[in-house]
Amino acid sequence: MFASVFPIVFSVLLFLINLFCSFWLFREALRLSGVTFGELLFLAGESPLGTGHAARRGMERRKRFILAYLLETSPDPLKTKKLFYGYCYSTIPGFLALALGGYGAYAFQNPEKRNIVLVCNVLLLVFNIALACAGKIYRKRNPLDRKTEEILEQKRREEAAGGISGAKAAIVYTIIGCFFLGVLLFFYLGAAGILQSSGEASGVPQISAAETADFYTVHSVLSKRGFETANIPTTYWTLDEDKLVNVVSGRKDDMAFEFYEYTDGDTTETVFNRIVSDVSGEGDSDGGKKQESALEGGGKIYTTTDKGTFTVVLYKENTVVYAHSPEKSDEIQSVLAELGYKTL
Repeated sequence: MFASVFPIVFSVLLFLINLFCSFWLFREALRLSGVTFGELLFLAGESPLGTGHAARRGMERRKRFILAYLLETSPDPLKTKKLFYGYCYSTIPGFLALALGGYGAYAFQNPEKRNIVLVCNVLLLVFNIALACAGKIYRKRNPLDRKTEEILEQKRREEAAGGISGAKAAIVYTIIGCFFLGVLLFFYLGAAGILQSSGEASGVPQISAAETADFYTVHSVLSKRGFETANIPTTYWTLDEDKLVNVVSGRKDDMAFEFYEYTDGDTTETVFNRIVSDVSGEGDSDGGKKQESALEGGGKIYTTTDKGTFTVVLYKENTVVYAHSPEKSDEIQSVLAELGYKTL
């Protein structure tokens, strides 16, 4: 579960990290123009946003208004403009991180796609670290002149005397922003939980441990999870073929899932033992891990991990399952749980 949730949480946190690491660009634009953060908040409040499409126009108008004010008071308008737009562009990775969080929620059940999200997040983290280091280097190489420092200090004293604190306002805005990000994270995790466990959302019925999956349910679950089920060969269809009723075979990347439905339960135990004998004979590596246990509602499950491949064989009532996947993937286990195959 941690491996599935971590990329989503990491993505949301990266948005905050990006805002923190890129803020030095905006702060330097303010300092260069001799403007304090409290003064900026007052100016921003003078430019209403409106609603709907007018709000988007209002944000653009507010951005132009603030930039014009900074350029008017800056001793170096060109540098101020570069810092201002540099800040705007440097926040794009933060919004990309939020998009990755949404994609991570969508790909909650797919280890390969989760890994893509994680790799992208790591790249964004490296970018943000480099951005923060660039800020430290910039401050050392571009100190403010004494006159501008005196202007800023004077404005801070006036704001403090008037009960205005840019730092306090920044803290309040940060708390509000964290609250909304928490709501967004809750939404992402909720969406991931629905994708993982809610059969109602996808039209696939949920199977309890007391029930046994059938041909139609297995086909629906595999199709929902992206398995190819059309004209896929099966490995053990020749075992007691005369008693075989239905077969579902699915392939997805390096994963395979085969479901066999027979006329009676006695046949399935025999088929299970023959497949286990075949599978256990293939894994000759000393590092292989093998385990056999009972299932809820009757039946047995045999699992083995050898040479990076996880294999499972089970039977319950009149059904048999044979499946395998890369060792690091947990999708086969998720499919079995969704179909009601659970160990005691």
